[in-house]
Amino acid sequence: GDIDAILDSVKTDVQTELGDIGLPINIAPPLFDVPGTKGKGFAAAGVMLMFPTSTDDLFGSDQFSMGPAGALGYIGEKWIFGLSLQHWKDVAGKKDAVDVHASSIQYFISYKLPNLWSIGMSPKVFVNWEASNDNKLTFPVGLSVGKTMMIGGLLPVRAGIEGNYSVVHPDDFGQRWVIKATMTVVVPSPFGSLMGKQAK
Repeated sequence: GDIDAILDSVKTDVQTELGDIGLPINIAPPLFDVPGTKGKGFAAAGVMLMFPTSTDDLFGSDQFSMGPAGALGYIGEKWIFGLSLQHWKDVAGKKDAVDVHASSIQYFISYKLPNLWSIGMSPKVFVNWEASNDNKLTFPVGLSVGKTMMIGGLLPVRAGIEGNYSVVHPDDFGQRWVIKATMTVVVPSPFGSLMGKQAK
């Protein structure tokens, strides 16, 4: 069937391609107090834009897509957890391209350990609404370990590694294991002092 044609077109050696690029744009109000805790909550809402930048038809849709996006979570003394949600549908592109209708839900949880270490997970659940029932859902679980370090004594950088396994995955073609390494540079907001002055 179609899946056999796709598998036959994949090279058996290493193949490097660029997929479609997604750009979530969210607007968030200031952090708010969470009753009964010492932590803060956050919420955001915006739009998800998906650009047809793939260099191979196997890795993209040839469609420009968009839809709603948002996030909700909690930041405590030891725990950080929440959800990031995105949904997109094709709005422009090639007439003969496949229809796009998908959702992504990233759930994240992190526990702070001594010496700036942390453990947790941040897998992304993916739903392809255009696929058959046996191929709609990818639901991974995982474990991550990370550490925040000071570079040059001034710049905080968080490095981590995470492994995810999809306990539910498409029957025909989809991810099983994902290993990802991350490095995040923490920089102060350029609007911080301006926002503070306005609040006064």
